[in-house]
Amino acid sequence: MGKIGGTRNFGYGKQMAWAGKNALHDRYGEGHYGTQAAHEERGQ
Repeated sequence: MGKIGGTRNFGYGKQMAWAGKNALHDRYGEGHYGTQAAHEERGQ
C-alpha cells in the first residue's frame, strides 16, 4: 500500500499535532483565525 500524499503527514513532520497546526496555517493563512482554532480543537 502506497503512501497517500507522498510523505509522512504531507511533508509537515512527524508529530501529528504540529503537522496539523502548520497545515491549517498554510491552508487559511493569516485570516480565518476562528476556523483554524475550531479545526485545531477538533483535532486534539
